Amino acid sequence: MQTSYPEMLDQLEVAIDHARDHGLPMTLTLMDGFRTDPARLIEAFERFDYPEHLGIADTVGSETPREVRRTLDTLSTAGVDLTRVGVHFHEDLGLATANTLAAGRAGVGKADVSVASLGERAGNAALEEVAVSDIITDGNLVETASSDIIPVCEAALAILDEKIDPRKPILGADVTRHEAGIHTAAMLDEPRVFEPFDPATFGGRRELVFGEGTGRGGARKLLEQADTDPSNDNITQLLDRLARDGPVDHVEAQAIAERLGQ
Repeated sequence: MQTSYPEMLDQLEVAIDHARDHGLPMTLTLMDGFRTDPARLIEAFERFDYPEHLGIADTVGSETPREVRRTLDTLSTAGVDLTRVGVHFHEDLGLATANTLAAGRAGVGKADVSVASLGERAGNAALEEVAVSDIITDGNLVETASSDIIPVCEAALAILDEKIDPRKPILGADVTRHEAGIHTAAMLDEPRVFEPFDPATFGGRRELVFGEGTGRGGARKLLEQADTDPSNDNITQLLDRLARDGPVDHVEAQAIAERLGQ
């Protein structure tokens, strides 16, 4: 037997009153709320003054930031206090982080996130992506010790025995690993050329790798850093050594460059 929307609200009210009478913390999440007629969302917000937050879920991950803002603008225009709104986004279109940031900047008071997007199907908004994106753009949505973000996420993943794709934003090993010749040459001078943030700011680390793909510009920089004459002959010798012994990290590459000067 199907339940009408008014009947469902009556049942919700009974459940909410029961939880409140027993002092239980709770959040009410409206499933598939972003595809629901906004009038029904408004009715729910008007009817329930408890719990503190009413969540709106993008249950199938179909929303984009434009639609998110449109829904929230409709609620706000109708008198809904957006600080009472919670949001829950899925990654099916790869937009959970963008949608969460859009909702946060529209004024919602709560957002569901998970470490490394862990969740059903493609997962949910990634805690580390939302936090880092907000911090580096001065969004002022996140209040946290930024240097703890990556270590805490890595610790949680270790406990859960979860592996991370090396190209996963923020946490993936390849995200701050640079090997291509033009990349390493530029980053020896100014890391911001190819990085949106210093990994150390969030508890991570940068890795420069030198090997067969290292170009003459990168070799010249290594020789200069090692106080070794960056002559054409030394550059060629260094590139030959890196191609033979690489890939090696920055410390070992500099050591090779130093040995050429001895």
